[in-house]
Amino acid sequence: MIVALLGSGAGYWFLIGPGASAEQGAAQEPPAPEPGVVQELEPISLNLAGGRYLMISLGLQLTAEVEDEIDPSIALDRTITLFSGRTIEDVSSAEGRTALKAELAAALKEGYDGEVIDVFFTTFVTQ
Repeated sequence: MIVALLGSGAGYWFLIGPGASAEQGAAQEPPAPEPGVVQELEPISLNLAGGRYLMISLGLQLTAEVEDEIDPSIALDRTITLFSGRTIEDVSSAEGRTALKAELAAALKEGYDGEVIDVFFTTFVTQ
């Protein structure tokens, strides 16, 4: 009798109760997108604070589903918005570049509806 109660309680937990939603949530996570080609963009020069300059070019890691090159204007706009007016210290330290790169990658994922999954700095020169 006790074994039957324990068995039915466990069945409820995993089939209908809170345990079921945890298992279903894990099963519903979409797989990570498969990387495709890297689309390289031409370098652009940006004005930094204090009369300094940054020349930067990007490589956009596209998903494998993207068959043609994407329009670079979103990436260029987000890059200009993010980097323009920054201090030389913001962009020249390793920590600053890493933080800016992560912020840019997130903005590009959103701007391209998931077609861009990462970004690489292929040119990064300050003056």
